[in-house]
This record gives sequence, structure tokens and C-alpha cells, in this order.
Amino acid sequence: MTLLGIHTPRFYQSICLGLLLATLSMGCEHAGLVEPEPSGANGPTFTQLQDNIFSKSCALSGCHTGTFPPQGLNLTAGLAYNNLVGVQSQEKQGVLRVAPGDPANSYIIMKITGAAGIAGGRMPLGRTPLSSEQIESIRLWIQSGALNN
Repeated sequence: MTLLGIHTPRFYQSICLGLLLATLSMGCEHAGLVEPEPSGANGPTFTQLQDNIFSKSCALSGCHTGTFPPQGLNLTAGLAYNNLVGVQSQEKQGVLRVAPGDPANSYIIMKITGAAGIAGGRMPLGRTPLSSEQIESIRLWIQSGALNN
């Protein structure tokens, strides 16, 4: 607002509040909260999961990346699929990290939901849990056969 061409303090407060809200709405890519991309007819692709979830919430410094990642699970692009699908969990014997077509028996779903019986803590450890939409995207991808697409 102006009074005879002079901006009032309320005007500057409104501008500052608007800038603050815009900045907060952008978020932090390491916070673990990312919006999933729209999925295809059969659910999300692995590429979408990699770009929007694994690379932003899991394959971070000190987490599932590098030469010696926790439980041997490197989730960086180009390595994640072969470290997940059809691979035995190192924490829970007899359970696959990703059992194609069977999200209920895929250890990754157990870990990201904090299901009873998991070893260690819910993933991502020490970070904001994945959103229900992100978890559902991973569940749908597994249910659809866990394709490398």
C-alpha cells in the first residue's frame, strides 16, 4: 500500500511474508519429501522412483551410496535396480528386498513403513519418512512387476 507514493510498513511486511512463504514452499531436496511424478497406466516407472525418491531421499552422503553402503545396498542411479530386485535382504533372512509382484513381502516396503519385525529403524533413517504417496508409488511399482523401466 502507498500513502502519497510512500510505501507503508504494512506493505513491506506483506512483501517479506510472501517471500518467506515462497521460500518455505520450495523445500529441501534432502528432506525426503518430494512430489511423485504422475505415473503411467501400470503405475510409476523405476526411472521415476529413482529420480524422485531414491536419488533424493536414499542415495545421499552417509546413506545408501558410496563404496560401502549400509547392508551393501547402494541406491544410486545405475546401481539401485540390481541391488533391489530379487536380492535377499541382509537384515532379514529369507526375504527379498523387492519381490516382484509382491509388495507385502518386499523388505523395502517393510523398512519404509516401519513394519513390525524389521531390523534397525524405519527408512530413511534419521530423516523425514517418505510420504504416503511416495510409499504407494513404490508399492504400485512392485505390484506391477518391479520392471526396470
